[in-house]
Amino acid sequence: MNRSDFKYKLIIGVLMLLLIMGVYFPLSIVVNSASLFEVGVNFDPIRPSDFSKSGNFKFDTNSILESIDNRQPLLFFPETTIIPKSKPNLQSEWTQSDYIKIASAFFEFVWKETLDNYWSIHRMIFESNCSENPAGFNKASIVFSQLIFQRGKFEFEVRAIQLSKIDGTASWGGQIILPRPILGFNTVDLEKIKKSADDVLHIADENGGKSFRQAVIEDCDVLIQFEKNWSVTYFSEKKDIANFTIVINPFTGKIIRSSNSN
Repeated sequence: MNRSDFKYKLIIGVLMLLLIMGVYFPLSIVVNSASLFEVGVNFDPIRPSDFSKSGNFKFDTNSILESIDNRQPLLFFPETTIIPKSKPNLQSEWTQSDYIKIASAFFEFVWKETLDNYWSIHRMIFESNCSENPAGFNKASIVFSQLIFQRGKFEFEVRAIQLSKIDGTASWGGQIILPRPILGFNTVDLEKIKKSADDVLHIADENGGKSFRQAVIEDCDVLIQFEKNWSVTYFSEKKDIANFTIVINPFTGKIIRSSNSN
């Protein structure tokens, strides 16, 4: 073997080694991060009480939206605070966008950071009472997630916020790190979703929800959840009444399926 042949084989060998290393180490990170290729995680927290660390605050339901728009600094107060009554807000019902606005302000208040491009909405839940003309929500729970890299693997940091218009309470939950599913965490892209929670509330009501309300004389509640699709469930405390659930496509508003269950 002459010197040029040796040099050529040496270069090829080094390149092959670099190629193997370039494939092996990223692949090992992916495998380790995915917890042996679990499709999902066994524990998927929803409300602040599901988290290892949580807290509760109060806010003025009549002025919170206007205060956020005016960039006022004092929005949330310790849960023992007695909030003086303010001038009632003419907007009686809160929409999905209202809750997102308040949740963003509360997120910044609690964690001293904004909901930037690194954070995504993982899940949204809205609650409402049954009424003849359904509109708006009295409670909302929003779960946020962020992909992080630590200890040689990818994981998800998860935080939750729960807001109640009924009693003006804001709760948060945090300090949970979850393994990264191989397909990633479900995320909600608000810019791509064509049908909001407000839209699907009306769609569901026109496609069976109204009949359910009238059957129980409007003695029921509505739970709207978003993961990959919108799921709207009407349920009553009456044990002999089956819950009614309708699943709606978030892009077209078309009904995917509906069912009754106990």
